[in-house]
Amino acid sequence: MVYMGEIKAVFTINSWHEVGATIYHSRPNKDVCIPGRWEFHGCKPSRFIRNKYVGGCVSHYFQQGNSDPIYYVIC
Repeated sequence: MVYMGEIKAVFTINSWHEVGATIYHSRPNKDVCIPGRWEFHGCKPSRFIRNKYVGGCVSHYFQQGNSDPIYYVIC
């Protein structure tokens, strides 16, 4: 998860699902079921991985005006 160019959280992704396929505890399904969107099941990675990435800057990956919220980087 990134906010203002800074990595705030990282996850180990176990599986991907079409949005709405999992149970939500914090909001109703109708608020998140947007066609074409995806979600993942995952968990918190090891402390080593969190320490390596959380707090890092990734602003150089995003150009001003970029509307795509996802950017894949092979690490």
